[in-house]
Amino acid sequence: MIPQGWQPIGEPFVPELSPDAKAVRDFIAANSIAQITHRTESAMCRALHMGINRLQDAVYEFRKWEAIMARKPKFNKEQRAEMLRLHNGERYSVGKLANKFGCSQTAVKTALEAAKIEAEEETMKNTGINEEFEQSVDQMIAESKSADAEEPAAIAEPDKLPAAIPDYVLYAVDCRIADLEHRLQDFADQKAMLEHDLRRLQENIESVQDEHDKLADWKLEVDP
Repeated sequence: MIPQGWQPIGEPFVPELSPDAKAVRDFIAANSIAQITHRTESAMCRALHMGINRLQDAVYEFRKWEAIMARKPKFNKEQRAEMLRLHNGERYSVGKLANKFGCSQTAVKTALEAAKIEAEEETMKNTGINEEFEQSVDQMIAESKSADAEEPAAIAEPDKLPAAIPDYVLYAVDCRIADLEHRLQDFADQKAMLEHDLRRLQENIESVQDEHDKLADWKLEVDP
C-alpha cells in the first residue's frame, strides 16, 4: 500500500493492469510454467542463477574497463599505488594529493579508483579465484545437462492438483497468497523510501567532504 502523502520515485503508481498485461497474466494462470517454456522450474532457476552471475561478471568487467580507460598517461602504476598508499595510510586529502602531484582533484580521484582496481586484480591473482570460478561453471553445466535429461518426462506429465483437494483449502491458499502479495508491496514501498533517504545522506556526505577538503587545503596553504 502506498503511504499517504508519499510520492514514489521513478514510474508513477498505476494500480490497474493494461489489457496486454492482463492477457499475459491470464495465459500464465491457465497454463503451467513447463507448458509455456518447455523447461522444468528447476532448470529455469539454474539458468536464471547462471545469467545473474554472468551479468555480475559483465558489470565488474565494464567498471574495470572504465577505470582502466580513464587512467591519465602521466600517472604510471607505481604513482597510482603511491597515491592510494598516501590516501589510505597517511590520510592525505584529495586536494593535498592534487598539490603534491601537480594535477586536478578529478585526476586524483580517477587515479585512486584505478589503483583500487589494480589492487583487487593482484589479490584475485593470488587467491586462485579463477580456478574456483571454472569449477563452479563446470558444476553448473553438469547440473544443467542432468536437468535437460529430466525435462521430457516432466513436460509429458505436468503436475496437476488432485481432484480430492477441498475448495476451502484452495480458498485458504488464495488468501495467503493475497496477504503475501500485500506484504511484498509494503516492503517494496519501504525500500523505495529508504533508497530516497540513502541518496540524500550520500549527497550530504559528499557536500561535507568537499567542504572539509577545501578547508584542509586552505589551511595547508596559509600554514604549511
